[in-house]
Amino acid sequence: MGTATKAKATKHLLIMDEVDGMSAGDRGGVTELNQLIKITKVPIICMCNDNGTQKMRSLTPNCYDLKITRPTAMQIKGKFMSICFKEGLKIEPNALEELITSTQNDLRQILNQLSVWSLDNEKITYNSAKEGIRKAHKDTVTSMNAFDCVRKVYNPEEARKMTIDDRLRHFFVDDIIPLMSQENYLAHEPQLAGTGVNGLKEQEAKAMYLA
Repeated sequence: MGTATKAKATKHLLIMDEVDGMSAGDRGGVTELNQLIKITKVPIICMCNDNGTQKMRSLTPNCYDLKITRPTAMQIKGKFMSICFKEGLKIEPNALEELITSTQNDLRQILNQLSVWSLDNEKITYNSAKEGIRKAHKDTVTSMNAFDCVRKVYNPEEARKMTIDDRLRHFFVDDIIPLMSQENYLAHEPQLAGTGVNGLKEQEAKAMYLA
């Protein structure tokens, strides 16, 4: 008497990463993905860094838009203090806070940095953390998107804290930033450039005003 065996049912999931990067060599890729989403019987998760682009907006009618935000510094601190305790790594709370700030709440970067430090240290103080961060500083500018860079460069309070080199690094993070500057140039307000009605800076700005 034979025995029938039932195949164990398995669930499948398709993950499409960096879908906002589908361009150039992937002509028609987003259109094809849209068609696939409409007929698929397998759940599809599409991940992107910028859902505001035109090609990403074309996916919106067929997708549930779930925005993922970074955890707060306090949430990260509590979790990593627990991890350090379990791993036998002593770290001062303000040292961990400094690391979290320097990595912009990047969990992977924090974990990697702690792993490196733990190879040579059983205890991490605030000063040793500052020195370690200085030696292995993550370039936070390249992790910013174009809109964050524009806000930072053209915000008067932020711009005052930046050197010319800092502004240039922010300005050339993305090719779209010069275009955004060009688009909004004619709408600027030159009267804000001077401190007085007849200020020299204001007069020079008005002389350049093209509108």
